[in-house]
Amino acid sequence: MQEIRFHDLIGQKIIISSGIFNNSGAPIFATLRGVETGGLWVENQEITDLILKTMEKTMLEATPVMFVPFSQIHWAFDALGEHPSLSTDLV
Repeated sequence: MQEIRFHDLIGQKIIISSGIFNNSGAPIFATLRGVETGGLWVENQEITDLILKTMEKTMLEATPVMFVPFSQIHWAFDALGEHPSLSTDLV
């Protein structure tokens, strides 16, 4: 298995699963905006929409980014990369 180099993916779409985004840990598409020793900075439209709704605004001066600690990430991968996908369903 090839190691993901998150620094190489800054500015690109990733798929990430974390309980921070929703209670179920369902994966979301996000744009990777930064990488630190402890986690990732990501941007996601659904989170932006929720923030706008909560603040009762229609726009913000800057797009919010969210820090996700590595300890809270269930899994993540490059959304645009060419990776084989195999089904375990034997129907």
